[in-house]
Amino acid sequence: MKWMRFRVRTRSEAEDILVSSMMDIGMYGAQIEDNVPLTASEKEQMFVDILPQAREDDGTAVLSFYVEETERGTVLIDGAEKTGDQVRRDMEGVIANLRVWTGDSGIDIGEGTVSVEETEDIDWINNWKQYFHQFWIDDILVIPSWEQPEQEEREPRLTLHIDPGTAFGTGMHETTQLCIRQIREYPALHPTDPGISDAPDPDSGYRDRQRNSGHTVPDAGRGFRGGDRSGSLRSAGHFGEHAGQRCGS
Repeated sequence: MKWMRFRVRTRSEAEDILVSSMMDIGMYGAQIEDNVPLTASEKEQMFVDILPQAREDDGTAVLSFYVEETERGTVLIDGAEKTGDQVRRDMEGVIANLRVWTGDSGIDIGEGTVSVEETEDIDWINNWKQYFHQFWIDDILVIPSWEQPEQEEREPRLTLHIDPGTAFGTGMHETTQLCIRQIREYPALHPTDPGISDAPDPDSGYRDRQRNSGHTVPDAGRGFRGGDRSGSLRSAGHFGEHAGQRCGS
């Protein structure tokens, strides 16, 4: 299925009046792109762990209106068949009238240009990846498989390459980061490490760390008891083993 997308470059303060005025010419509903920070109420309504990383709000906005394209390369607006250029001129007329009407109101329409382009249905399975980027957990760099490490002033002590959505989550949830920090602070030791008993734990392959400290740290395997220890949980235990060796925790 193909669509015509009509993009209007404007200012965030003019979003509502533009969307409302476009309804008068049969353009109903719009996708709004701006950098206005989300309110606490809006964040609570988003059932996601990853929030889009918005840039600094410069007041600009882009409104996108989508209309299904016919086999003849035209669109139907309130029953009337029109070309993309005809719709664009109609929208430009609306914007010109708004500039006059809002001249004394203090509402800044901004650039007010209209562009037309053809688009197809989006690959929603992979589209979310544009919102997930590499990030830091203390001195650990976590990076998805489709990105390359950025040039940073600091060097990571450990780089963790992950493929979210297949064998691992994003790693951005607070509980995941807390577990990583605790594993680094109290690394589980492998049974073959010097000073550890030769009798391995038959359940997890890890032993309690009891030497050189005044307390006992539970092994990584027992810490995950009670749930499915495959997939990401097993990966977390494996990461704990190497975190102590490579990060010097």
